[in-house]
Amino acid sequence: MRKTLPVLIGLTLCLPSARAADEWYAKLSLDEALKKAKADNKLVFIDFFASWCGPCKMMDATTFKDPKILEWLGKHAVALKVEGDKDTALSTRFAIDSFPTLVFLKPDGTEIDRLLGYMTAEQLLTEGAGILTGKTAIERAKEDLAKGDPNDPVLHLKLASAYASKGKADEAVKEYLWCLDTGFDKHPEMSALRGEAVMGLLSLIQSNPKIIEEIEKRRGQAREKLSEGKATPNDVGNLAILNEAGGQPEETLKLYDKLRADEKTPPAVRKALAQGVMGQLLDAKRYADVAADIDIAAAVDEQFAAAAKAPSGDEQARYMLVGVVATYYQVLIGVKRDEDAAKVAKRLVQTIDMPETYNALAWNGFASGRPAQANLDQARKANELTGGKNASIIDTLARVLHALGKKEEAVKTVEEALKTVAEPSDREALQACLTDVKK
Repeated sequence: MRKTLPVLIGLTLCLPSARAADEWYAKLSLDEALKKAKADNKLVFIDFFASWCGPCKMMDATTFKDPKILEWLGKHAVALKVEGDKDTALSTRFAIDSFPTLVFLKPDGTEIDRLLGYMTAEQLLTEGAGILTGKTAIERAKEDLAKGDPNDPVLHLKLASAYASKGKADEAVKEYLWCLDTGFDKHPEMSALRGEAVMGLLSLIQSNPKIIEEIEKRRGQAREKLSEGKATPNDVGNLAILNEAGGQPEETLKLYDKLRADEKTPPAVRKALAQGVMGQLLDAKRYADVAADIDIAAAVDEQFAAAAKAPSGDEQARYMLVGVVATYYQVLIGVKRDEDAAKVAKRLVQTIDMPETYNALAWNGFASGRPAQANLDQARKANELTGGKNASIIDTLARVLHALGKKEEAVKTVEEALKTVAEPSDREALQACLTDVKK
């Protein structure tokens, strides 16, 4: 079992708020909301979500509890919250095929624009302000790209998402492929977003079957270049993520083992391959191989530098930093570089002091097979900051307690949590944890 933070993944957050989670949206039908919007000269805003959707939970716990968002919605919109996989009539009406999808309507029911995926409060405020001007997401994304770095994958991913949300599959595919071919080559420090580009492509296969040909073309090119000794780190990164998306991650691992045994393999290619199979290497506890092929200190510095360049309020950049650095923290513990690991952990929490940071460090310390008191302190801190209400953090705390020989406390921690946790998926996870810590 491997926990990750959401660059692409869902993690349920439990952060403090001054308002209850269900106060920001109206308990109205769509027709009633449209009538009210017309009377109040407002828009209608619909949050299409699913109970199992991690990014949806994140937005409920952060974005939709932000006072600035609550103020904006109160001033400009009649807000609705729709469980899309249950209200199939509305989902069909608005062609909703992913969650979260945020739809903005005129009072006559005409769609103004829509936004896909997790959005921070700052991002949603920016998009909302743009929508009030009458500009679409595509127009705003093009403007951002024109004003920013033309080689920034983040800006191209934003444009691709905007195209996809409007059914412009061909244009979206072009942007996603550009990221794979050029963007991550120009900005390797953003390569953790490579998976987002691939997932974007896969989501459009039904609209554009030629995507499969494009994916296979790039996979074939990368294989050929590797066999000729001409592959770049970007080729390797693409091959790894495309193999994973195609259900063939073992192919990359075999290639990694073959090429790392060849002294002629360039260091940059070895590093890219190691990063491409990082999950498999961690699961196998092959920490020495990772440390041999990746300069951990330099890689950590690279991640902090990339995060520092991100716009203020960019939550995606924060979570990417936490997730990647916590992974390197695990490697350092695995190769018994405990002093270096402690320095990395201190730097990370000083930069991003939030519950998920402490939880990521605690979990990766546990996953290393060499958990220590520091990891228990991290897990306790995360649990304290979330008021003992976050199932993922409770799971981490219980497992670290158990690993350190505190079985009774581990069992009690989970049993107490099960008395209050209501979400079925959270209860299922905690039940599995309870079974494990009772062993």
